Amino acid sequence: MDEQTVTTVVRIIEAVGDSWPAALVLIAGVIGFVAWKALPHLKDIKGSLEAVNHQVHNNSGKSLKDAADRADRGVEELKQMMSDHMADANADRERLAALEGAVSALQALGGTHAPAGE
Repeated sequence: MDEQTVTTVVRIIEAVGDSWPAALVLIAGVIGFVAWKALPHLKDIKGSLEAVNHQVHNNSGKSLKDAADRADRGVEELKQMMSDHMADANADRERLAALEGAVSALQALGGTHAPAGE
């Protein structure tokens, strides 16, 4: 605000003084002025909100929400695949340990032959 505007506002407030009705009229005028100045920007704000709303809700598959949902599904699939892989690896490890135990037992019984392929 420039100095002239401040001076004008001070004069208006001084004129209102202790009069409540005049103060209410002044407050209503200020609110009206702010609303009048904001009115041209409301269309821009509404357009921005509509664009944001489009992105945060599932729609045509091209919104950020749709992309996030696809990423979540992909992560869940990868987690399941990793869990399955770890279960298979543990089962293979147990089978290998059992086979090694069987070979050791056979060797302890006196079998000195090397396994086939060696």
